[in-house]
Amino acid sequence: MAIINTISSNQAQFPFNRVDSVADPAIRQTNAGKDIGTPKNDPVPLQKHDGSRAALGERQTINASLNNAAMSIRTADRTMQTIGGHISSMRAQLDIIVKHYPPFLTTSPERVRALRSFSAFRREIDAMTLPPRNDGAAKIMADPAVFPQAGNQTIAVGMGGAGTLQGQQVHTGPSGLNIPALTDTATDAEVNAAIKSLDAAQTTLGLRRAGLSSDAANLLPPGTFTDRAAEQTSVTVGKSIAQEPSQGVTRMRPVLLQLA
Repeated sequence: MAIINTISSNQAQFPFNRVDSVADPAIRQTNAGKDIGTPKNDPVPLQKHDGSRAALGERQTINASLNNAAMSIRTADRTMQTIGGHISSMRAQLDIIVKHYPPFLTTSPERVRALRSFSAFRREIDAMTLPPRNDGAAKIMADPAVFPQAGNQTIAVGMGGAGTLQGQQVHTGPSGLNIPALTDTATDAEVNAAIKSLDAAQTTLGLRRAGLSSDAANLLPPGTFTDRAAEQTSVTVGKSIAQEPSQGVTRMRPVLLQLA
């Protein structure tokens, strides 16, 4: 996604200034670094001052929540793309075994080497879904049995509103991509079964990337941005996902964060 190809530490700031046009003047002054003034004996200005600061704090929390979610989505999608390449490489290693004629002996160095390469890619897939490599993305991709914080996450997306960033498990276990382990002495039957599992894993991976894309769009709730340009951008994001669900988040147009 180029949703999130455009994110950087100084760029990934959702434009909450758009709500300033309808916000309390005190909020706008606070945002601009201006002194709102010190309420004295009048309780109404005091309440207004405190409410403005509370609203500003909530907006800052929402901003941080959305940006953290966006970064996690970007990292998870890029990781899934890499995992797809690993699955293809694993299948290529097993094809070396099943397509060789005459068949390799079980102890053949070439066969053992191919099986060990398969196993190395499998370990790498699991490593990519766990901390400390990608803490935020790991909450999306990891097995909750291994990383308890993994699973669905509630994301603040608007004043008093929340959205769900769903877990998309892509580890090699049964609740993820379900890719079996193979030993150095795996039989031909086990190798053939693993090839079928790899084909199924690619399909599962595509579905989970599509789910990630859908969640990325849904994290922009209606009404978060009040001007028509922002609303049109949200529509464009939705259409991009609907038209290209199998291409994942990082292939989508870089429109999600370009609302300013």
